[in-house]
Amino acid sequence: MNTEPRTYFDNILSHYESIRTLQAGDLCLPRFATLHLSNRCNHRCGGCAYAGKLDGAMMEREDAFRLISMLVKAGVRGFEFCGGGEPLILPYLPELLAYLADNGCSFGCLTNGSLLREELQDLFVRYGTYIRMSLEASNFQEYTYYTGTSTAEWERVVGNIRDLCRKRDEHESDLDIGIKFAVGKSMRGFRHYRDGIDLAASLKVSNVQFKALSHEPEELSEEEWRQECVLLSTMEPSSPIPILNGLGRQGPAPQCWLNPLHTVVDHQGDTYLCCYYYWREDTHRIGNFLRDGFDAVWFSEHHRELIRQINWRECDKVNCKFFRHHRLVEDAFRGGRIEFL
Repeated sequence: MNTEPRTYFDNILSHYESIRTLQAGDLCLPRFATLHLSNRCNHRCGGCAYAGKLDGAMMEREDAFRLISMLVKAGVRGFEFCGGGEPLILPYLPELLAYLADNGCSFGCLTNGSLLREELQDLFVRYGTYIRMSLEASNFQEYTYYTGTSTAEWERVVGNIRDLCRKRDEHESDLDIGIKFAVGKSMRGFRHYRDGIDLAASLKVSNVQFKALSHEPEELSEEEWRQECVLLSTMEPSSPIPILNGLGRQGPAPQCWLNPLHTVVDHQGDTYLCCYYYWREDTHRIGNFLRDGFDAVWFSEHHRELIRQINWRECDKVNCKFFRHHRLVEDAFRGGRIEFL
């Protein structure tokens, strides 16, 4: 089993020609799609970015397959299922994953892990690239409080993670299994990090993340966040399991221009500039793939104009996972290093 972490250069700099096209002011086809097909969740997390926006709706099976087929035809080869709502709540998700595998596509998932039944575990172990469970709390007391669930739910999720890791090892799968813990007003400090690291190591996951919540009522003050960064950094060298990113921020935000390499689609078929659209839908909504078709939306002048109008200062409000990608590409082009890759 390959345990070497994938590097940012392995991923983003492989899109050399597409990046050149974007630099020239034209649009390329997306290679990666983030899908928010469920606007329903079975948890009620206190720091959820989508709190108050979940209406219980889900994309119909026929529309989901039409959307997936459209994106595959357009050249998308990587798919991520997340939310919005809880993606594993989709009754037809196993069919979608099997379809993607049959068409040579890769897929990953961000989930709370409670609905990770055996059929889905087998599909991820056989064909999946990564799965990250948002466990959020490091013990069942804080978990039940933060997620609005029960001790039985904690035990179910932890059991699902343990079973998935066991199957990964039995099949010598390359599936990257991670746990994400939230950091906020109610979950922070030495014990939270120590217990989270110990739990992740005991479950034998691939890595662990601690991510600061950026929404009320859980958001830390700037001073509180700095204190937590220092504390967690002192624990990283002795951690028995890789800690991805820690609490460090990627800012200040660079100007965003790589977003056309991926597309984000919600449960209604609306597509957005990026996955951090939830507080700025009007300025990030490009169009609707299901209603108007892929080409009419993607290559529209409206899409180009939205890209030109991106306010990167607004992006500073989140610890965007693409900041580092932008900087690597800019540095590589500036130094000429990309020509040798």
